[in-house]
Amino acid sequence: ELPAAEIPIRKLTLDGDRWTVRDEGAIPLAKKHQIANFADFCNECGNCDVFCPEDGGPYIVKPRFFGSLELWQRFADHDGFFLDADSPTRRVHARFEGREFVLESAGDRLSYAGDGFEIRFDPDDPAATAEGRASAEVDLTYALIIDELRRAMLAHDAPVTYVNA
Repeated sequence: ELPAAEIPIRKLTLDGDRWTVRDEGAIPLAKKHQIANFADFCNECGNCDVFCPEDGGPYIVKPRFFGSLELWQRFADHDGFFLDADSPTRRVHARFEGREFVLESAGDRLSYAGDGFEIRFDPDDPAATAEGRASAEVDLTYALIIDELRRAMLAHDAPVTYVNA
């Protein structure tokens, strides 16, 4: 379950030695109850599509969580997430549109890495707190989505699932 919120579409750029942020709108999260797919149990047969109240098959359009890093790596052609709940930094490996990212939590800061960048920042004020390296603009939107999913899965009142057990 996720609280109703808006995830900002936010781009971070290193200009000389100064970081700047550009906001480009937001992604609304209107429904508290969100559906995800546990990839380890899915054979992509499509049966869930018949019963799903949403448009589009859950195995196609819903977030896909993997039970191990090895499976996440093996299915490199599938977007999705592996939440390392045993990691002290609550590391999440994520893949969006074939691009891979790693997010870790360190107190009030996030460590976020992908192709061409490795940064740390406070999501409440990324321009003032960002540090690290970036060869081009960094889309923080994915980091904020990953962080929202991570926090929901690890919340003290979250139901125990195959992902967070």
